[in-house]
Amino acid sequence: MTDILNDKNKSYNISTSQSSGNTNEKESNANPSVDLINERYIIWRRNAMFLYSSLLKAKLDWPALTVEFINTENTSKLKTNYYTNKILLGTHTSNQDYEYVYIGEVKTPLQSTKKDVLQFENYTGFISSKKKRKGQALPHFEVKAKLLHPGEVIRASHLPNNPFFIVTQTSNGSILLFDYTKHPSFPSDVSTCYPQMILKGHTVEGNGLCWNINKMYDDCSKSNINTTNDTTSNTKNSTSDNKKFEKKYLTQEKANSNNSYIEQDNENNATDNFQNVNPDKLLLASCDADGNICLWDINKGTKCNDVPRTYGINKTGKAADYNIKIYENTPTLSPLCTWSNKNNLKTSLNDIFFHPQFNNVLGVCDDNGNISFYDIRNKNFYTKPELNFRYRPEQVNTFSFDNFSEYIFTCGYSDGLIALWDIRYNQEPLLSLDYHTQSINRVKFCLIQSGIFGSCSDDGLACIWDISRNSSSYENFKKQEDDIYNSYKKVPKQLLFVHGGHIGSVYDIAWANSNTFLVATVGIDNSLQVWHMNEQFLFK
Repeated sequence: MTDILNDKNKSYNISTSQSSGNTNEKESNANPSVDLINERYIIWRRNAMFLYSSLLKAKLDWPALTVEFINTENTSKLKTNYYTNKILLGTHTSNQDYEYVYIGEVKTPLQSTKKDVLQFENYTGFISSKKKRKGQALPHFEVKAKLLHPGEVIRASHLPNNPFFIVTQTSNGSILLFDYTKHPSFPSDVSTCYPQMILKGHTVEGNGLCWNINKMYDDCSKSNINTTNDTTSNTKNSTSDNKKFEKKYLTQEKANSNNSYIEQDNENNATDNFQNVNPDKLLLASCDADGNICLWDINKGTKCNDVPRTYGINKTGKAADYNIKIYENTPTLSPLCTWSNKNNLKTSLNDIFFHPQFNNVLGVCDDNGNISFYDIRNKNFYTKPELNFRYRPEQVNTFSFDNFSEYIFTCGYSDGLIALWDIRYNQEPLLSLDYHTQSINRVKFCLIQSGIFGSCSDDGLACIWDISRNSSSYENFKKQEDDIYNSYKKVPKQLLFVHGGHIGSVYDIAWANSNTFLVATVGIDNSLQVWHMNEQFLFK
């Protein structure tokens, strides 16, 4: 029995005209990959019912650069046979329309309908009307709230233990904090944006935003995050593993810096207003294209901005102006500390993450091919990294830590290569995965199992990898002719699944926090796709 795709033709909203409608014959001849992409999509569409336990393809008005599942307890509906997940999106209209932050709800069937494949048509794969059960649950997406945003939403993230608090990165460098319980679900006044707080520190746009998610945020509940009280955490909560890591690796590598570090001509220093950083507190880290890093303590902010009563009243008689202004009386928050390059040769930082198990370890990647780890307790930590990993000169666009292994992380390069590293050995990666044909936009480790991560690329593919797949039986696999539509390269043993539902670049990928391998992807084709691969791929 095969888990069949629970969907109808109209729920897919499939339209290939967005990627190929504006492509003329000359462009097609100059870029033969356009035909391959369209042919690949047709092949994927015909075989989708064999590949997924459930699949949702929702049509968005505009592309989204970021997607994230919101940490909420899944609510199941036994009568309607589905469970729900909340999802966070941001629009990218290129100043052609109003920009919004979307909070949506995805409904996914609790169990896939198991049917005989012969009950389905060869090319459509849709459930026969005679065999379809009444009240059968189908995947569904609905926008629950929209927050007006000044400019495109480059990255959006929510407070880990409070789904109502959202931070976003803007194109001018400012970071905005929203509490969407204080906003109408669908604002009618589109002239002014009313964030609850503005985090000032960056002057140019950035593409890195992360929380230190390795601790429980008991001191940051919804009732007290708006206050100015400095809720302290007990520093005795540092684990022995944390201290062991610091002593064995960070200190050791720092002593052997002549062999481990890549010499840099530019000098980096902390700002004069540096304050001692307590990694046990709630911290938000961000980076930008000028090579600056900012750390924020959200609890040090003033009370959140109350939305004026006039908010939500539509102002008529004015022409549409997509240059949204921020409410002038919005409270601002300065960074706890800022590290910046003093040299004119500024290296763009592309991604930033806290280590999932060690409070004080912060990692960044840059255009020079470096992945650097720093100890945020050091005042001048940006001068030289505690650990540095550099395998090739191509820029590193993204990286991700394994949530269950303190030593493993992976990174994605601009030429499509994915490298797997061990923190204890920085001379070369443990594994190189060369399957994507274009730049990697995001890599993310799974939240429920070690060794499994996802990647998405400009080649239109989202891949799931399992680094434990190294069996000899997999060598018997032979590349079929239709595999050229995915990649002309040799298939690595660690490749678990390929999602080919997007037409064009895939910008971001996210894993659900539930006990399922539910994945969400967004791309240039204006689509949000939430999918769960067939279980047979996981246990094959």
